[in-house]
Amino acid sequence: MEDRDRIAMAARGRAPPGQRPHQNIQTWASETKSTHIRWSGSGVLGEVSEPVAEHIDEQESKPGDKSFESFKTNDNETTDYISGKKKKSSQTEIETLLDRLHLQDKVQQKLPKADFLQIRPPGKQMDHETSEKDLAYIFLHRLIMLNYKARYIPVRSDSPEVTNLKPTMFDNSEIDDNELEELFKTTAGTNKNEKAHVHPMDVQMAVFHCSDSFLKQMMITKLSQCQYALPLLVPDPVTKEIQFPLWTYREITKTWKVTQIKDDPKIITMKSVPVYKAETPLVSFFRLGSLSVSKSQLMNTLINNRHDTFFHRNCPGSTKSRYLMDGVAEIAWYCPAGKPNDAFNDCIAFCNLHGDALLIKKQRDILIEKSSINIFLVASLQSNEESRSLISSLFKSHKPLICLNIDDSRDAVKTKNGNYIMGLKDKNHSGVSEQLKKIIREVLSSLEFSSLKPSFQLRFQLESMAELSGVRVDETDPGIKEKETDPAYDVSSILKSYDEKWSEVLALKKKQDKSDLLLKKQTELEDISKKLQSATFGLEHIFREMGQIYEAHKTTQRESRHSDWSKYPELAAQLMISGHPMELMDGDAGHVPLTWISSLLEEVIKKLGDQRVFVLSVLGLQSSGKSTMLNTMFGLQFAVSAGRCTKGAFMQLLKVSEEMKKDLKFDYVLVVDTEGLRALELEGNSTLHHDNELATLVVGLGNMTLINIFGENPSDMQDILQIVVQAFMRMKEVKLSPSCVFVHQNVTDVAAAEKNMDGKRRLQEKLDQMAKLAAKEEVFNAECFSDVIDFDVQKDVKYCAQLWEGSPPMAPPNPDYSESIQEVKNTILSKASKSAGITLSQFKSKIQDLWTALLNESFLFSFKNTLEISVYRKLEVQYGSWTWTLRSNMLTIENQLHNRIENGKLDEVEQSYLFKETNKTYEEVRKEMTKYFEDDKDREILAQWRGRFQIDIEEFLTNQVKMVKIKLDGVIQQKKACKKLDEKKSEFENKLLQKSKELAKKLKDKAKDEVELQRQFSSVWSGWVAELTSDIEPIKDIDLEKDKSNIIEKLGFEQTLTDKCKSNGRYKRLSDVGKYSEYMTTGLLVDFCKKYTSRGGFSYEEQQQIRSLIVQAEEESLHAIKNKPVAARGYSSTYLCEVANHVTEKVQKFLSERKYNLNKEFKVDLLLYVFYKAESWLLQSHKKFKMNNDPITYLESKKTQYYTAFRSFCKENSSAVVLGELICEKLKVSTVEAVCNKTAIDLAGRMRCNFPAFNGNRLNLEQHMLRSLAEKENFDDFITYITNPRKQTEAFIKAEVQQYIYMSHKDEAVNILKKNVDDIQKTVNQALFTAVKKVQYQRGDTEMWLNEFCHVLKDELTFDNIPSENFTDIKKCDFLKEEIEKGFEPIIKDMYSLSLDKMKESREKPEEILIDQLCNCCWVKCPFCAAVCTNTIEDHSPNDHSTPFHRPDGIKGWHYKDTVELSVTFCTTNVASDGTFYPEYDSKEAIPHKQYKTAGPPYDTWSITPDGSNLAYWKWFVCQYQKQLEEHYGKKFMGRGEIPDQWKDISKEEAIKSLDEMY
Repeated sequence: MEDRDRIAMAARGRAPPGQRPHQNIQTWASETKSTHIRWSGSGVLGEVSEPVAEHIDEQESKPGDKSFESFKTNDNETTDYISGKKKKSSQTEIETLLDRLHLQDKVQQKLPKADFLQIRPPGKQMDHETSEKDLAYIFLHRLIMLNYKARYIPVRSDSPEVTNLKPTMFDNSEIDDNELEELFKTTAGTNKNEKAHVHPMDVQMAVFHCSDSFLKQMMITKLSQCQYALPLLVPDPVTKEIQFPLWTYREITKTWKVTQIKDDPKIITMKSVPVYKAETPLVSFFRLGSLSVSKSQLMNTLINNRHDTFFHRNCPGSTKSRYLMDGVAEIAWYCPAGKPNDAFNDCIAFCNLHGDALLIKKQRDILIEKSSINIFLVASLQSNEESRSLISSLFKSHKPLICLNIDDSRDAVKTKNGNYIMGLKDKNHSGVSEQLKKIIREVLSSLEFSSLKPSFQLRFQLESMAELSGVRVDETDPGIKEKETDPAYDVSSILKSYDEKWSEVLALKKKQDKSDLLLKKQTELEDISKKLQSATFGLEHIFREMGQIYEAHKTTQRESRHSDWSKYPELAAQLMISGHPMELMDGDAGHVPLTWISSLLEEVIKKLGDQRVFVLSVLGLQSSGKSTMLNTMFGLQFAVSAGRCTKGAFMQLLKVSEEMKKDLKFDYVLVVDTEGLRALELEGNSTLHHDNELATLVVGLGNMTLINIFGENPSDMQDILQIVVQAFMRMKEVKLSPSCVFVHQNVTDVAAAEKNMDGKRRLQEKLDQMAKLAAKEEVFNAECFSDVIDFDVQKDVKYCAQLWEGSPPMAPPNPDYSESIQEVKNTILSKASKSAGITLSQFKSKIQDLWTALLNESFLFSFKNTLEISVYRKLEVQYGSWTWTLRSNMLTIENQLHNRIENGKLDEVEQSYLFKETNKTYEEVRKEMTKYFEDDKDREILAQWRGRFQIDIEEFLTNQVKMVKIKLDGVIQQKKACKKLDEKKSEFENKLLQKSKELAKKLKDKAKDEVELQRQFSSVWSGWVAELTSDIEPIKDIDLEKDKSNIIEKLGFEQTLTDKCKSNGRYKRLSDVGKYSEYMTTGLLVDFCKKYTSRGGFSYEEQQQIRSLIVQAEEESLHAIKNKPVAARGYSSTYLCEVANHVTEKVQKFLSERKYNLNKEFKVDLLLYVFYKAESWLLQSHKKFKMNNDPITYLESKKTQYYTAFRSFCKENSSAVVLGELICEKLKVSTVEAVCNKTAIDLAGRMRCNFPAFNGNRLNLEQHMLRSLAEKENFDDFITYITNPRKQTEAFIKAEVQQYIYMSHKDEAVNILKKNVDDIQKTVNQALFTAVKKVQYQRGDTEMWLNEFCHVLKDELTFDNIPSENFTDIKKCDFLKEEIEKGFEPIIKDMYSLSLDKMKESREKPEEILIDQLCNCCWVKCPFCAAVCTNTIEDHSPNDHSTPFHRPDGIKGWHYKDTVELSVTFCTTNVASDGTFYPEYDSKEAIPHKQYKTAGPPYDTWSITPDGSNLAYWKWFVCQYQKQLEEHYGKKFMGRGEIPDQWKDISKEEAIKSLDEMY
């Protein structure tokens, strides 16, 4: 197979034949090997054009030893000088190296940065040793975690080929001569077959070459932070093209202090410059040939004697062989700290060219040209003409040269042209280093202060390297499309100006004269300070501008979706997903741009899905190392350099790796980094408020908060603890439950367990003390910190070593710091594994809730937990499903027992029996509830309601059982009341059958004359009925009109007044819209009357009082009437009399408490209204009583049935045929009733599950009803809804049911009816079959057959017994069964075409079932705006009443006192304002809106969140019905209540659309 094909297949994720597919890039476990390498950017597939030297200056032999020297023979091989054997080509060695590191497939498919911004298992990362295949990954991981020991990773032996030093065992025995002989025989050729460990710098460069641009930049940034040298010129391993990775330096900033000695004293100036812009002297080091002295080690002594900035031969892990370093030029900067022991007074760049400078001409020439000083390490120049020639030419140039001869022992000698020669032989490193520092200082000083301008560049700048020809700059690569924006200001120059101005201010303060000059200088200093704060310009500022542009457009151009600005959130989301931190809070303005953040997170959700995230936030004092800790912990890139203290809050996504997902219940960790508390930029109260605000926000957002404490200063600790404890206390009060871990940084002795225990004890005491203080301020009951949050001081407090190993700016990070931070990370992940986190959409809602609440004065009062509300609404929907399951089951049980009672098979219903019957369904519901509460993704939030909802379900079932028992007891009572008639029914029917049979015998010759038969039967029927009921008095119809008039007259009202009220019919609309001015009293209270007449009648509040009286009178009267046993015992006029007396007393009591009176006409109208509302129920109940108890009525209802039997007898049909016809006649009535009842229940269930308005919770029903009201545009319906929401809701349900059943889903309703007809047919057929089988088996008679048939049907149909005396001659029940089936067939056929209108006459009605299900909720109205509490559960105590959206309170008639100005403000705005209100229209004392609960009931039972939320719907309503509202309330929308102009632009469509915000 061609190599080109192998690479193509590998890129597509498939392995060539005979090879394993390469593994996921996250595992670094690919075993694929290739013989050629295509390097990104080279553009060619080929081999090395010239050999790469195998050895570096750290492993050179001594002079004269040629065992390590090689020469070029051809393009692919090198030959050893001594052996003359050809060695493998460098290209092959590089491929082998990459194969050993498992990077061979990353040459083309570069390692992405995102792979290393993941949460991975801690195992391999924390191991002391690792295997070669994991070496590159572990190196990168530890480097990202700022552990400079990443270069020194011991490799364990995975195969016998790899050299591994084993411990040598010593004993005291004497050495044998043979052993000495073997020792002397040992040569350099020993262990030829052993494979050496991979060189650490080969690991570094291999990773560098295999990384994408973003990972390279992060890698170089981390190397810089570890105080390591950085690659400056990098030869491509294949093409040998020189690369300059300028873009990788863009994130690095160097800070140092320049010491200028000008007379006395010294002037120290701080500089902070991006490294690519820094202009510094460049000192370059070269070696010629192979030397015994390490150039890199010598350079380290100049920069930092305690840290190996440049890797050298004596570093741990160094080996003889390396393949990727020769020709690489590395650069490092010495940054002085402004101290006396600084090696140099200013920043100096040091460059190290690896390899023999004689062989690496291109890089050598570039560095010689760019350097301020060139330093060459050479051996004796006499033996190498090429070296001698090069040095000679350099001595002749004007550029300073320092020549270090390793074979010479002379001291430093300065030549005439200013160059230096110094010997290194027999000298220690320290002496050489100090002498060399002195020479460099002298040379740079002479160049700086020389009167003659040097002919070469004195200062070196990284960016200037990009101008060189023959050098490829990485920023020209197509993969790099991003550049950092240059700072708006030069930080160093601002710092210098600040220092000078501050010195002037201090000098003026020492003088006695406090003139205006001091004030002027202080103002100038403040201006410079602000400029300094604005000096750092990063990508966050660009995104901040984008966010502001987006929010501005979003506000003004609501419908625009195709402009460029609408794509801003998508761009930001892409960056956030790729691992870039995004600004959550604008640090300069202290503001969270909710619209921008919401849109940004929505785009992230679109791209990733609504993933679950674990939010980790951090809090601590300013400059306490929070960002550094997060960067070290997760490899992030939060700004930490000088002048870049985090301001505001930033968030960054970290993906959870596939290996970790089995242990964690979320997909991402979202890290929130914040600015420090007690920021110096803020002063006084603003600091405290800002800190409390910030702490509350980040603690509320985080599933866990890291509390970062720096140092051991008790006062600093107290500052942060007070803020943190208060934030946690607020979370406790609003039912948020974050966890916390305290990280104590910069602890001098982390290992001192006793000291740490003491520190933990003191921390616990401080926390408890702060909890008590915060509890007083927040009015919260807490004695210790554990009362506020679940906290274990032993497990939740971690100690970390100090960050720096030495003194900055040259100190590297402390490896112990990195390791201790990783331990903290493991603790965090261990605690996080117990949490499911939250979804991104929930996180978005949380931001909105917290920030909206924080903008108000009282956080606790203002906080609205949208996530919790959303979860609760879903729970309400589930609750509706559970209750419907129970209700539906109970309806079925009720139907069965009702039929059983009517069939005389049951005369008592026990509650225990009902509980037993419904127990199976109840247990299923309980299991569903348990599963929901335990398995739902939001189970942590749901846990708080579990107990309450379990109780609610139990209470619901208990109430259902009680209600069904009451209903069935009523049926039993009616049945018992009809007992006398029931006892005679058999006698009546037996006699009727006998008389029919006798008459039929006389008229059998006229059997074919149907008209004659009917005439003859009708002529005798009345006589039969009269004969059978001669001793029974018939039940009379009732005369309600007469009773009404008599009762009203007895109460003292004239008949003429009653007749007048009846005739005008106004009483029928008494509770509807009206001002009731016509009921104002006249006569005696003339002055009073004049007063009311002058103001136009009753006030709106008085009208509401009168209307409330009417509604209460109606409800109480109907309740009293319906409790009377009319259906069981019949009607009595005393029932109406009792109601009339009660209403009269209620009116008298009402008027005694008012300052106005109502005339007689009102009282008569109210009585007539109450009678009118009770009339239909009384007539219907009495009709039922008459049907069940009046024999005449009963017998008349049986006329058709017995005519059928008579006709059959006339045709001389057998008894089986006659009995079959009689049974079919009885079945015809009962099956219609059963089908209608079952269809009503099924349709109610179908609508409950499928109809959008009915399949949700209370809020969902409200939303659909408001939409319906807007579409119909009927003002009277709106007012009914405002004044009596339940009445309008019931009307809405009835209308929707009618629409659904009879119009929109008529076919579906008919199909349900037909299915129930089929079910009834199967039930009857089964009963026939069962009855026949039993008679045949037991050899029974007709009576047994009838009894068994009725017994089987007792739960399904009401079926009166048929006397068997007239049918004793039936011998074959099979024939009877056939006759019934034949007669039942046309009945079924007729029922298929049964009209749906028949359901209106049935006992069960779908609208009533749905009203019972949906309206059994809370109907309490907001005392301000009349918005209805939307809680699905009627008794939802101890929770207050609430609704997501309130209304302008003018809708309820609220107006400004002593004016006619209606109010247009929303409750949610009022309760956040400084305004006041009067609880009652006649109240004397005003209550502040913010303290509305102090007004007592009903105000104190409501929870109104002051979040300013409002619906466009109600704004549209006010504008649409302005005139009607003004007329209705007798007020005007004017003055302070003038309708805003923008409300008038809202269309009906927009109003209806805004209802979606409710849910």
